[in-house]
Amino acid sequence: MTTKLTDEQVSTIEQALSDAGEIQPYSGRSMYGKRCLGIVTVNATETMMILTRSLMEMDETDTLDMLMDTWQKQDSMGRDSTVVYFPNLLWDEGDTDEDDE
Repeated sequence: MTTKLTDEQVSTIEQALSDAGEIQPYSGRSMYGKRCLGIVTVNATETMMILTRSLMEMDETDTLDMLMDTWQKQDSMGRDSTVVYFPNLLWDEGDTDEDDE
């Protein structure tokens, strides 16, 4: 099951991350150009723990449940960074060419 992230959800996740990671749309393996939530970080485990703790403190249990229920993957971004991504959380970027067909 895929879910489209709202601007509000993206903002909540960004606020919860603080400086622990940077969110961005990401197109991972076998996603065929679709973009999902990606979190670029130096330490994936630490970042996910910070995100979880922050969302709990913010009483954003729905957002936390959504993240935990989706299958997360990670890829190396080069030297010292990793992207943790959630293929089932599509980044809502508005209308695309596919929508116009």
